[in-house]
Amino acid sequence: KRLGLRIIPSEFLEKVGQLVAIGTARATIKKVPAYKDFLLENNFSIKKIRSLSDFRKLPIMDKKNYFAKYSFERTLIEKSIYECYGWEQSSNYDLGSGLMLWPRFHKYEKRCVSNLDFMFRYLFGCEKKKTLVIITFVLGLWAAGERISRFSKKISEGGRLEITTASPGPVRSYITDLAKKIGKNYDQILLIGNPYFLRRAIEYGEKEGINWH
Repeated sequence: KRLGLRIIPSEFLEKVGQLVAIGTARATIKKVPAYKDFLLENNFSIKKIRSLSDFRKLPIMDKKNYFAKYSFERTLIEKSIYECYGWEQSSNYDLGSGLMLWPRFHKYEKRCVSNLDFMFRYLFGCEKKKTLVIITFVLGLWAAGERISRFSKKISEGGRLEITTASPGPVRSYITDLAKKIGKNYDQILLIGNPYFLRRAIEYGEKEGINWH
């Protein structure tokens, strides 16, 4: 499997990515009311996406000119609000409009689970190593922590990979306690979180006598 992945030409993967990007833009224009309005207000022809060059000319969108401007109902695929299984909060950016929310759909989550499974297998060899996964992202409404914790636990169902997930959030003392008390029972410990915070957590653990290596 590993060799099979390595022999796929990079040019092919790049071309596939370009086609997916163009297809996603076309579908979004067709199905998302706010995005269609956004393009028209920025003088961009909604019928113009035919090539990668056209795609690169799309106007840049951000929270201020898009998400804070349009009602969240209009930023969704039409009527999909009734199909989402949950809501999660975006990063902290308040323009007086309250929470910035992301809807979550089961059909899109499958791809996320597959990506995380791929990372566990091919980057960290979790199919052969007993692994303790410690999620250090903020939990609750915040998107990353709750989702990755849930996906990691789902991957471990059925014994496909030898992983156990703990979700202490960004509390360095909790992370250190987990590593000290149960880390020795595993072949490796994976800390998943924001790079800046992970560095602080690792340094804190070292002061508490943990050899992360």
